[in-house]
Amino acid sequence: MAKKQLRYGDYVYAPTGEKDWVDLNTLPDVFFAPIISTRFGTSDPVSINFSSFYVDNSKMEEVFMKAIIDIDGKVYESTPVSFPIKPFCDAIIEVAHGDQYIDHHQYFISAKEQAKQGLTTLLLDNSIMLGDMSFSGIGFVYLEEEKHMTIDSISVSYANGEGTVSLENCVGDTPMSNLIDNANVGIVFYSDTNEVRLIPTKIKESEEKGMKHYTLSIDTSKFVIKKCDPFEYNIIELNVEDEESMFEYIADRRSLIKTFASEVHNYDSEFDDIF
Repeated sequence: MAKKQLRYGDYVYAPTGEKDWVDLNTLPDVFFAPIISTRFGTSDPVSINFSSFYVDNSKMEEVFMKAIIDIDGKVYESTPVSFPIKPFCDAIIEVAHGDQYIDHHQYFISAKEQAKQGLTTLLLDNSIMLGDMSFSGIGFVYLEEEKHMTIDSISVSYANGEGTVSLENCVGDTPMSNLIDNANVGIVFYSDTNEVRLIPTKIKESEEKGMKHYTLSIDTSKFVIKKCDPFEYNIIELNVEDEESMFEYIADRRSLIKTFASEVHNYDSEFDDIF
């Protein structure tokens, strides 16, 4: 039995004067092209699919879109993102009456990106990362039980069989060249509710004048990302053009190295099999 139509809008197709509408019950049938990505550490493609739908209610004010992916036989679905019904349906009519593919319409490019972002967050909470990503927050380079350096942000990428991490605005007295060859060196980074753990293996690029910056090769087999409680620290706006700002930032980050060097042992013990 065919679904009852649930019409929205009173559109007119200008060339013919024919009236048109959007049947909200057919939104799940609208096909959006998948976005192809890769799971970090591999070159195997994975497809992010999209589905739109309407929840029938008396208000008729919102439609929804979600992103869906199958990873190793397990399906993950993002929390549906809501959109005002009028611009969503206006965009569908523009596509239907024009010569543009739905995936090329700016409204749906944005809608898919919002749904994808929700899926990305869900996957990170389940220890899965797609493609290359950047994280801001606070991190540490440590050797065994000692913190030797703080990190302001990281960018993790994978290409041609090699994993790479870039470390930005690092503070610490020990240069990376004195740490990198030790088997017990590791990086821990906290970003919102995610914790990233990496094993660096080689320095690819380094800049140690002023704020330190590094690009390092990493062991992708020991890459770990997991959900965690938010890490509390002082958020300081760093202005590298202002000497006072840099001194304040460096002093604060040095205090973190001293504070957490004595606390890291018990926290890290459960990761002895990783680092």
